[in-house]
Amino acid sequence: MKVKEIIELIEREIAPIALAADWDVPGLKTGSRETEVSKILVCLDVTSAVIAEAVKKGCNMIVSHHPLIFHPLSAVTEDTEPALCAAIREGIAVYAAHTNLDFAEGGINDALAQCAGLLSIKKDDTGRHRYGKLSGLVPLEEFAADLKERLGVSYLQAIIPKACEQDFLVERVGVSCGAFDRETDWIYAHKIDLLLTGEIKHAEAVALAEETFITLGAGHYFTEICGVRAFAQRLAAMALPAEQSEASCSPFVFL
Repeated sequence: MKVKEIIELIEREIAPIALAADWDVPGLKTGSRETEVSKILVCLDVTSAVIAEAVKKGCNMIVSHHPLIFHPLSAVTEDTEPALCAAIREGIAVYAAHTNLDFAEGGINDALAQCAGLLSIKKDDTGRHRYGKLSGLVPLEEFAADLKERLGVSYLQAIIPKACEQDFLVERVGVSCGAFDRETDWIYAHKIDLLLTGEIKHAEAVALAEETFITLGAGHYFTEICGVRAFAQRLAAMALPAEQSEASCSPFVFL
C-alpha cells in the first residue's frame, strides 16, 4: 500500500481527522503520499532513536501520536531538528494521529480508561473525555496503588481538595489523557469522584485544589502509551505491516 492509502485507512477506520481539536496539527509531516510502504513503526514521540530503529527494521513509514512538527519552524538543521532531518534524509514518511486519536472510539482515552480498570465506559457530552465506574467504592489509597501497577508508574501526583481529605472513596472516574485541558464542567455533569489525567501545570493544580473532586496526574507518557499500544495492534489487525516502537520511551527518569 502507498502512504496515502494507509492515511486514508487510519482516518476512515480509526481516527477521523474531523475529531481533531481546532489548534491541533495532525497529518503527514515528512515524505511523499505516493511512497510504497514496506513496514510501519508506531510510536508516541518521533525521536532520533525512533528514526534509527525504523531504519534498522526496514520501516519507511512512522505513524506517531505526537506530531513531529507542531510549532512553526524558522530553520531545519541537524542542530535544531535532528529527528526531522534524519527522517527526511532516510526518506521516511512520518504521519501523526494526535487529538483525533485521543477522542476517537477505541482511541487513547478509551485505552486509558480500560487500562485503569474502569467499567461501563462512556463518553462525556463533548465526546472528548471518558468516564466509568469501579467495581464498587474503593479507598483512594487502594485505587492509587492499583493504578500505579496498571500504568507502570512509580508515583502519581495527587491534588486532594479539603472537601476530599477525610476517608475519600472512589467510584466514578473520569479520564483525560496527556496534558490536562482545563475542562471541568463534564466532571460535575457526570458526578465524577476522581479525574485521571497526565501532566498538570502549577497554575492549573492550584485551581484544581479548589474543586470538589480529586485529580491524579500519572504523566503524559504513561497516560498515552497504552493507547499507542492499542493503535499499533489495530493497524496490525488490519493486515498492515505495523509494529510498536521499542525505542520510544518516557523522557523522564525517576531518581
